[in-house]
Amino acid sequence: MKRMIKFRKTPLPNPWMIFLATAFGSSLASIDGGVVNVALPTLAKEFHASLSSIQWVVSGYLLSVCILVPVGGRLGDIYTKRFLYLSGMIFFVLCSIFCGISLSLNELILFRSLQGIGAAFILALNQAIIMTHFPKNKQTQAL
Repeated sequence: MKRMIKFRKTPLPNPWMIFLATAFGSSLASIDGGVVNVALPTLAKEFHASLSSIQWVVSGYLLSVCILVPVGGRLGDIYTKRFLYLSGMIFFVLCSIFCGISLSLNELILFRSLQGIGAAFILALNQAIIMTHFPKNKQTQAL
Protein backbone atom coordinates (compact mmCIF):
# COMPACT_ATOMS: atom_id res chain seq x y z
CA MET A 1 0.00 0.00 0.00
CA LYS A 2 1.36 3.37 -0.98
CA ARG A 3 1.93 5.85 1.73
CA MET A 4 0.68 9.32 0.91
CA ILE A 5 2.55 12.28 2.29
CA LYS A 6 0.55 15.43 2.81
CA PHE A 7 2.37 18.71 2.85
CA ARG A 8 0.82 21.40 4.94
CA LYS A 9 1.52 24.96 3.93
CA THR A 10 2.21 26.98 7.00
CA PRO A 11 1.47 30.68 6.79
CA LEU A 12 4.27 33.15 7.23
CA PRO A 13 4.49 34.91 10.59
CA ASN A 14 3.42 38.23 9.05
CA PRO A 15 1.43 37.68 5.85
CA TRP A 16 0.51 41.36 5.71
CA MET A 17 3.89 42.13 4.18
CA ILE A 18 2.98 39.79 1.31
CA PHE A 19 -0.35 41.57 1.09
CA LEU A 20 1.39 44.95 0.76
CA ALA A 21 3.66 43.67 -1.98
CA THR A 22 0.85 42.11 -4.00
CA ALA A 23 -1.44 45.09 -3.41
CA PHE A 24 1.24 47.41 -4.75
CA GLY A 25 1.69 45.29 -7.88
CA SER A 26 -2.00 44.89 -8.63
CA SER A 27 -2.66 48.58 -8.02
CA LEU A 28 0.16 49.50 -10.36
CA ALA A 29 -1.13 47.21 -13.11
CA SER A 30 -4.75 48.35 -12.70
CA ILE A 31 -3.97 52.05 -12.61
CA ASP A 32 -1.69 51.76 -15.62
CA GLY A 33 -4.59 50.43 -17.66
CA GLY A 34 -6.48 53.69 -17.46
CA VAL A 35 -4.00 56.43 -16.62
CA VAL A 36 -2.79 56.69 -20.20
CA ASN A 37 -6.24 57.92 -21.24
CA VAL A 38 -5.39 61.28 -19.70
CA ALA A 39 -2.28 61.61 -21.87
CA LEU A 40 -3.85 60.56 -25.20
CA PRO A 41 -4.30 64.11 -26.57
CA THR A 42 -0.71 64.99 -25.68
CA LEU A 43 0.58 61.74 -27.19
CA ALA A 44 -1.41 62.37 -30.37
CA LYS A 45 0.15 65.83 -30.65
CA GLU A 46 3.70 64.58 -29.95
CA PHE A 47 3.51 61.67 -32.40
CA HIS A 48 1.46 63.62 -34.98
CA ALA A 49 -1.15 60.86 -34.96
CA SER A 50 -4.91 60.77 -35.15
CA LEU A 51 -6.89 60.00 -32.03
CA SER A 52 -8.09 56.71 -33.53
CA SER A 53 -4.53 55.47 -34.06
CA ILE A 54 -3.29 56.70 -30.67
CA GLN A 55 -6.14 54.77 -29.02
CA TRP A 56 -4.20 51.58 -29.77
CA VAL A 57 -1.83 52.53 -26.95
CA VAL A 58 -4.66 51.77 -24.52
CA SER A 59 -6.28 48.98 -26.53
CA GLY A 60 -3.06 47.00 -26.98
CA TYR A 61 -2.46 46.98 -23.23
CA LEU A 62 -6.01 45.96 -22.38
CA LEU A 63 -6.12 43.26 -25.06
CA SER A 64 -2.91 41.71 -23.74
CA VAL A 65 -4.22 41.73 -20.19
CA CYS A 66 -7.61 40.25 -21.06
CA ILE A 67 -6.17 37.50 -23.24
CA LEU A 68 -3.35 36.48 -20.90
CA VAL A 69 -4.91 36.59 -17.41
CA PRO A 70 -6.27 33.02 -17.75
CA VAL A 71 -2.93 31.87 -19.16
CA GLY A 72 -1.09 33.45 -16.24
CA GLY A 73 -3.41 31.79 -13.75
CA ARG A 74 -2.92 28.38 -15.33
CA LEU A 75 0.85 28.78 -15.48
CA GLY A 76 0.72 29.78 -11.81
CA ASP A 77 -0.94 26.45 -11.07
CA ILE A 78 1.76 24.57 -12.98
CA TYR A 79 4.81 26.54 -11.84
CA THR A 80 5.37 28.56 -8.72
CA LYS A 81 3.13 31.59 -8.27
CA ARG A 82 5.89 33.61 -6.65
CA PHE A 83 8.30 33.15 -9.56
CA LEU A 84 5.69 34.08 -12.18
CA TYR A 85 4.47 37.07 -10.15
CA LEU A 86 7.99 38.43 -9.77
CA SER A 87 8.75 37.72 -13.44
CA GLY A 88 5.59 39.59 -14.42
CA MET A 89 6.57 42.51 -12.19
CA ILE A 90 10.08 42.71 -13.64
CA PHE A 91 8.75 42.43 -17.20
CA PHE A 92 6.15 45.12 -16.45
CA VAL A 93 8.80 47.53 -15.12
CA LEU A 94 11.16 46.90 -18.06
CA CYS A 95 8.38 47.50 -20.57
CA SER A 96 7.44 50.68 -18.66
CA ILE A 97 10.97 51.94 -19.17
CA PHE A 98 10.81 51.09 -22.87
CA CYS A 99 7.45 52.88 -23.13
CA GLY A 100 9.09 55.96 -21.68
CA ILE A 101 11.91 55.97 -24.21
CA SER A 102 9.93 54.95 -27.29
CA LEU A 103 10.49 57.27 -30.23
CA SER A 104 7.54 56.38 -32.45
CA LEU A 105 3.89 55.54 -32.05
CA ASN A 106 4.45 51.97 -33.27
CA GLU A 107 7.12 51.43 -30.61
CA LEU A 108 4.84 52.80 -27.92
CA ILE A 109 1.98 50.52 -28.98
CA LEU A 110 4.33 47.53 -29.05
CA PHE A 111 5.80 48.19 -25.61
CA ARG A 112 2.39 48.94 -24.09
CA SER A 113 1.13 45.62 -25.46
CA LEU A 114 4.14 43.85 -24.00
CA GLN A 115 3.59 45.68 -20.73
CA GLY A 116 0.13 44.12 -20.67
CA ILE A 117 1.75 40.68 -20.53
CA GLY A 118 3.49 41.56 -17.27
CA ALA A 119 0.28 43.10 -15.92
CA ALA A 120 -1.65 39.94 -16.77
CA PHE A 121 0.70 37.82 -14.67
CA ILE A 122 0.51 40.31 -11.80
CA LEU A 123 -3.28 40.45 -11.83
CA ALA A 124 -3.76 36.72 -12.33
CA LEU A 125 -1.57 35.67 -9.41
CA ASN A 126 -2.32 38.41 -6.89
CA GLN A 127 -5.27 36.74 -5.16
CA ALA A 128 -3.76 33.27 -5.41
CA ILE A 129 -0.66 34.41 -3.52
CA ILE A 130 -2.80 36.02 -0.83
CA MET A 131 -4.89 32.86 -0.44
CA THR A 132 -1.75 30.75 -0.13
CA HIS A 133 -0.10 32.79 2.62
CA PHE A 134 -3.03 33.81 4.81
CA PRO A 135 -4.72 31.55 7.34
CA LYS A 136 -8.35 30.62 6.60
CA ASN A 137 -9.80 33.04 9.13
CA LYS A 138 -7.93 36.06 7.64
CA GLN A 139 -8.34 35.33 3.91
CA THR A 140 -11.57 37.24 3.45
CA GLN A 141 -10.14 40.23 5.27
CA ALA A 142 -7.05 40.22 3.06
CA LEU A 143 -9.03 39.86 -0.16
